Amino acid sequence: SQVQQNIPAMLAAALERLVGAKTLPLRQALVLLFARLLNHEQQSTVGFLRQHSMEGQAALGVLLVQWMRDQHDFCGNYDLKVLVSALGGLLLLDDAELMGTPVPGARIVNAEEGRMTRGQARLLHGPGGQAEQWTQVPFAVKALSVVLETI
Repeated sequence: SQVQQNIPAMLAAALERLVGAKTLPLRQALVLLFARLLNHEQQSTVGFLRQHSMEGQAALGVLLVQWMRDQHDFCGNYDLKVLVSALGGLLLLDDAELMGTPVPGARIVNAEEGRMTRGQARLLHGPGGQAEQWTQVPFAVKALSVVLETI
């Protein structure tokens, strides 16, 4: 049907919007969309994300980077259950390429910055400011730590 033909274009648009999203609620909603798809149609969703590329990278890697960077800030019991369930499903795939995908681990905090409010941090790390720095870890390590923290 025509709806099925348009699904790849809609998912590609959702990924592009995720990369450009500035607000956490929008990023959470877009990641949740993919988490639901992963829970219901894992093989076809992973296949789509591997075939589609963004900015010279596989869309799967782009999604995982965005997801892992924001996972600890996501909220809502139902949303967290869906997200963690999707992470568990990805871990069960036991796919070496997927498991080794580099994702943000923990934010590197500059001790010289001292304590600051979220508003001050936004000014410092926002557009034109200093970019946040993160450790890099394999997806398997980060996903497993998120699942274990949630249990």
